[in-house]
Amino acid sequence: MEISNRSGGWCTEPDGVIALEAGALRAVLTASPASRYVRFLVLAQPGEADQADGRGPTPALLASGTEESVPAAMRAAERALARIAGSSGDRRAH
Repeated sequence: MEISNRSGGWCTEPDGVIALEAGALRAVLTASPASRYVRFLVLAQPGEADQADGRGPTPALLASGTEESVPAAMRAAERALARIAGSSGDRRAH
């Protein structure tokens, strides 16, 4: 299954995934040629304080799912981003 950039704000990366940055959040779409589904992930990007242990940045998985098309996966990821961004405060700051 081919992933192409069909929505504003989404960028195709060299490895073929499509990503959308929204502040400290990142949505990623991936598709396998063997699968008819597109997987989406919503990740929290680590801040500088999260990298203090020297192991490097480790994103936290906040949401994921699969959809039958790229546009549907984009919409689902955007809904998850909006829901997470709309929750009260930055949970990593607590």
